[in-house]
Amino acid sequence: PQLAQAGNVSVVRASLHEVDHYRGRLTAQTRILHLAAVTGKADRPQYFSINTHATGLLIHAAEQARVGGFLLISSIAVSFRDRRGYHYAESKEQAEQQLRASTLRHCILRPTVILGPAAPIWKSFLGLASRGVIVLPGSGRNRIQPIYIDDMARLLEDLLARDDFSNQLLEIGGPEILTLDDFVRRIHRALSGKRAMVLHLPLALILGPLRLLESFMAGRLPVSSGQFASFHNDGIVTANELIRPPGAEMLDVDAMLARLLEDDAAGRDNDAAAASECEVFARYLTGTAPASYVRDKYLQAFAGPQLARLAVRDRFDALLLRIARVHPLLTRMTDLYSRYLRIDSVVRRRLVLLLAILETHAESVNQLDRPDCSGMAGFVAGMAWHGLWSALLLLPVLLVLLPLHVLLRGRNVSTRAA
Repeated sequence: PQLAQAGNVSVVRASLHEVDHYRGRLTAQTRILHLAAVTGKADRPQYFSINTHATGLLIHAAEQARVGGFLLISSIAVSFRDRRGYHYAESKEQAEQQLRASTLRHCILRPTVILGPAAPIWKSFLGLASRGVIVLPGSGRNRIQPIYIDDMARLLEDLLARDDFSNQLLEIGGPEILTLDDFVRRIHRALSGKRAMVLHLPLALILGPLRLLESFMAGRLPVSSGQFASFHNDGIVTANELIRPPGAEMLDVDAMLARLLEDDAAGRDNDAAAASECEVFARYLTGTAPASYVRDKYLQAFAGPQLARLAVRDRFDALLLRIARVHPLLTRMTDLYSRYLRIDSVVRRRLVLLLAILETHAESVNQLDRPDCSGMAGFVAGMAWHGLWSALLLLPVLLVLLPLHVLLRGRNVSTRAA
């Protein structure tokens, strides 16, 4: 949604396999940044279907269009010494081979561990290191070289701006090399301020039984043996001068952890605010607190594709939201104002979202569909009461909010969606 709203971005919704959907967008002036891949837990056919075969289709289409440059994001896992059962690394290696065999000007990047606030790998490390006793598969002596997501983005931006496609292979990592054991200990210390207790579980105890199970249960297990490759292989880069971001130093590990933990704390604050907002809004709409299902779905919306739609648009929008969150009566008043003078307010948009969620929950549907009164006389009396109540509220609402609306209209606000 955010990309679609940008004036200089054209969005094409298609699978990489659907070549006809994007072939017409490829020209000699095109530069391709290929980031799409299957990662994490998947079965072997999925890795090779997307990471290898679909990438090959894109490469072939780019060759036909004589695209000017192709930047492939691979993985440092391709350089691992022991990749047994690691189908992700194998599929990436075959994608690299296809690009090298093509006629395209290209650059292949192999990043190490990329850490960012929403990265699954960061969430996994955080969950592992937050325990009182950390159980770490392997000896922990293998070395890693994590890079922060913003630094990675700057490197990509610089490479594309230089238009440097000289068929090179670059390994990309952060400024600091450390052991996996040291990394989880530093996360634990940053979280708790205490020294971690780490127990090392021999990989043979994990990989032996797991590989045996994979021989007849492949794809149905919660993890694969290949996913443990990062626990016994070094994930560090061969130094090269081309990967240093111009005008900026990369974050070291402690700086990365500080920023990631700060973002996590802000995310928890936003979740708490959204949960409180959901309760106030639900009481306005139904008269009762929301069920846990409703609250969970409401919070999930802020991490999904609706995020841009749920964000505040200016300072007055932000003010309406702050007022509406306080009490159901104030929600009613801001909704009343928005109904006539700010129909696209963030309060209205979030109320519509919550109403849609409430209508998918059996208990809430019963509350929403319950008649307000019985009989024609009760209906007329109820309508009259609601009309009178709205009219009584509208005057003070207009006196307070209309001047603020005029004053704050169009003034930008920097805020998170929740």
